[in-house]
Amino acid sequence: MANDKTKSQQATAGAESPQGKDTSRTLLFVGCTVACLAITGVFEWSSRTKPIEEFGKVGQEFYKDFEDPTKASSLEVYAFDVESVQPVAFQVEKLDNGRWVIPSHHNYPTDAEDQLARTAASVIGIDRGAMVTRWESDHASYSVVNPKQDSLNVDDIEGIGKRIILRNENKEVLADYIIGKQVPDSFGEYYVRHPEEDEVYIATLRIDLSTKFSDWIKTDLLELVSSDINALTINNYSFDELRGEVTQGEVYRLTRATTNDPWEFPGVDAEKEDINTEAIDATVNALGSLKIAGVRPKQEGLTPDLKLDRQALRSQRDLDRLQADLLTRGFLLRPAEGGSPDALQLVAREGELTTTTSGGLIYKLHFGRAFTGSQEELEIGLTAAPDEASENEASENEASENEASENEASETGDDTEATGEEETPENGNPGRYVFVQVGFDESLLTKPEKPVEPTPPAVPAEEETDSGEDNASKDATGEDEGPAEEDASGCQDSNQDEVKPDMDEVPTQPETPEVNPAD
Repeated sequence: MANDKTKSQQATAGAESPQGKDTSRTLLFVGCTVACLAITGVFEWSSRTKPIEEFGKVGQEFYKDFEDPTKASSLEVYAFDVESVQPVAFQVEKLDNGRWVIPSHHNYPTDAEDQLARTAASVIGIDRGAMVTRWESDHASYSVVNPKQDSLNVDDIEGIGKRIILRNENKEVLADYIIGKQVPDSFGEYYVRHPEEDEVYIATLRIDLSTKFSDWIKTDLLELVSSDINALTINNYSFDELRGEVTQGEVYRLTRATTNDPWEFPGVDAEKEDINTEAIDATVNALGSLKIAGVRPKQEGLTPDLKLDRQALRSQRDLDRLQADLLTRGFLLRPAEGGSPDALQLVAREGELTTTTSGGLIYKLHFGRAFTGSQEELEIGLTAAPDEASENEASENEASENEASENEASETGDDTEATGEEETPENGNPGRYVFVQVGFDESLLTKPEKPVEPTPPAVPAEEETDSGEDNASKDATGEDEGPAEEDASGCQDSNQDEVKPDMDEVPTQPETPEVNPAD
């Protein structure tokens, strides 16, 4: 019995063993599956694409802290001229003394506060739109290559953008953008990037910006009203640029007392010859409409009265360079007539014109060469280094007058001022180098007329009596002394007492003021 029971238990145990194995396999498979899923999850998590951080900037402002446009005290614009293959820079800055100047144009003065505020206001609140790339290699495709760098790849000049920088009075950057080309078929949308970022975004721009020199200055050169001109002197001489010889031409002098008076031409008999008033009026109107087209600093070595300043020159080589530089612009330093050979003064290729006004101002204009060239060359001049430029210009002048004529522009006698003709090269007409001197002579002031002495009021006559009797003089007692004797003119005898009005009723005669010619 015992053995049978044991065998029965062994048989039962042997029958359950395959089921246990199946359960173990199932659990093993489940474990493997879970492990595989875990491994797959880990692999998927580790290999998934990371979110692009720059996409989180989409919709944000480039400079959210820049809210007050009046804080801008300087503007810098950098670009690249593809035609001349030259970098272009334009700057407006407020100096410590409160004066606004254009550093890129030889610190020429300007009244730019309002215009700079408008430009600053137009770049406030620019948002990052859709991001089009985050790779530097794509910058040229969107024309956002930084133009302000030491070296530029000539192969990518078509992809160079325009950079705009606004700073406050502490030179801190308020806004800094590199603006590329316009988005195709999207008006007002451009490719824009931050100079320190590689990402390029689409931004909507309505920037009020001009880098044209004439838009930032008062272009009226002389600020002269043509009707104030009362005298003209035209010295029509010329000189041979290669030989340095001056040929004196006619000197014309015209005067008029007032605007309504005819022009007088000394030496011309008005009864026998007619004065061409139309030509005179055209000259006067042209003086009143001269416009500044570009500027150059006055050459070192010239005094304010356009004579040679030998103290500013260190050697004969410096003098030669000065002469060569002036000659390319149509001017020459030569000894003054009757003066010392060392006292050189300026002469101009196209002569001189002097005009005076009723306000005592004297303008003297020296006309040099005409200028044709790009707008940037006209405004500030794009030349080589001073030493190299002077040597090249000197050799060009010795070789050919035509070669020298290629270096032309517009210039005045002030340290940084320059002018062109009324029409600029953009209108198809050349500018011209012009040195301008301005003086004052109080003897030219229109003299005020002497005030007319006022006439005192007449003494009122005595009223006739109701009885119709003639007036009679009375003595101190009031008794009648009879009718007064009359002279031949019908007036009373001078021996009779006169009837005097109350002095309080007679206005005091004002003193005649002294007229000071200086006033």
